[in-house]
Amino acid sequence: MVKDSAKAIGEVLDQVEVVRGRSFENWRGKIGEVRAALRSIAEKAKSSNDSGLQDMAEHHARTLDSVFDEMDRAARGWVSTREELEGRTAYADLQNKIIEGWPRSAVADRLFYVGTGLLGGGGLVYAVFGPGAVWDYVALGIVGLGALIISLVFLGMYDRERAKHFRDIRNRVR
Repeated sequence: MVKDSAKAIGEVLDQVEVVRGRSFENWRGKIGEVRAALRSIAEKAKSSNDSGLQDMAEHHARTLDSVFDEMDRAARGWVSTREELEGRTAYADLQNKIIEGWPRSAVADRLFYVGTGLLGGGGLVYAVFGPGAVWDYVALGIVGLGALIISLVFLGMYDRERAKHFRDIRNRVR
């Protein structure tokens, strides 16, 4: 499920990037055209000694300069946000791969199955041989319970060790 949501986020980011890039470039191009036209009007007004028109054209050109600069800043902010999201997604994927790659505690795992089998075997002995095989039943039950308890203790230690390992990794990365 993590892969699906990460893929969906990546696809949405790609779509937004296309729209954002096209929109910012179009708007910046239009602002640049109007800014150039205002500067041209200011130059013509200066040559015809019309200081009112020149001042107004220069004022609006400066306003468009600040809008143009703000659009550049917004575009750079988008890129850094996108890079941060991609970095976090890659980090989450890496953590998932590390967790998936952590080796299983095979001995404790198998001991759990053996203990369960011995408990079942004890019940089977009692069912087949009846009350005459009570000591066999008790022996298999005790060994089966012991194996289950030992396996659960080792699995708990394994999980604590695994959790500590990943907690240490997370603390080093932060």
